[in-house]
Amino acid sequence: MTSPALAVPVGTGRGYIHPLTKQTVPSVTTILGVLDKPALPRWAAKETAAFAIENKDSWVNLPDDAALDLLKGAAWRKRDRAADAGTDAHSYMESLMNGSVDINAQFDPPGLGRAAENIRAILKRLQPVPISIEGTVWSHNYGYAGSYDAIVQVDGKTTLIDLKTSTGVYADYALQLSAYKYAESILLPDGQELVMPEIEACQIWHAPKDGKWSVVEVDVDRDEFNVFLSALTTFKWKNERAKTVLGKKINS
Repeated sequence: MTSPALAVPVGTGRGYIHPLTKQTVPSVTTILGVLDKPALPRWAAKETAAFAIENKDSWVNLPDDAALDLLKGAAWRKRDRAADAGTDAHSYMESLMNGSVDINAQFDPPGLGRAAENIRAILKRLQPVPISIEGTVWSHNYGYAGSYDAIVQVDGKTTLIDLKTSTGVYADYALQLSAYKYAESILLPDGQELVMPEIEACQIWHAPKDGKWSVVEVDVDRDEFNVFLSALTTFKWKNERAKTVLGKKINS
């Protein structure tokens, strides 16, 4: 999966480095990784079981350690393939919006299923006017950065959009959008910073690989941003203070 411009590894997640100050801050999606996702263990167990049933010949005769490694990674390999498809879908949307690919062409990039068709349908329906495509926000005030998909004019409103190829649209997407909306600046690859425009509306453009497209209006205000900041506080505690709170151990 291709990383956004200015992205760097930070621990087990992603961060961004400022080209001029060399400051490194965590990414929006890495910060939101601290949120509880109760459905994730169930999904992983289901995917592992499905892989084991459908691919029995690939592991049944392996040594125990090798079979364990193959099976326990099944769900995460599927997740990574989905992430790669999502990256390809974003690249395809960018090519359509900047005019390098004809929106009326019938060619669908491989591996996207109906996502390519759905993206074209959304663009044809909304007729967005691009302001900024695939940009990086930077917050000096709070110490985070992240990559948004596009800022466009839709029906006369400056609209922040997030393209999703996931199976559904979820409420916590609003937290991600709030972090982009309330960042102070757009950071360019050369280190120049532009003032983040005032965002009047937020939308999820849902273009799944299977199923029909939808455009979902998302109510994003300071309430959502405050929840994001709480996640940021938790992230910082886990990655900084949590490493120092345990002191001398007295054994029984």
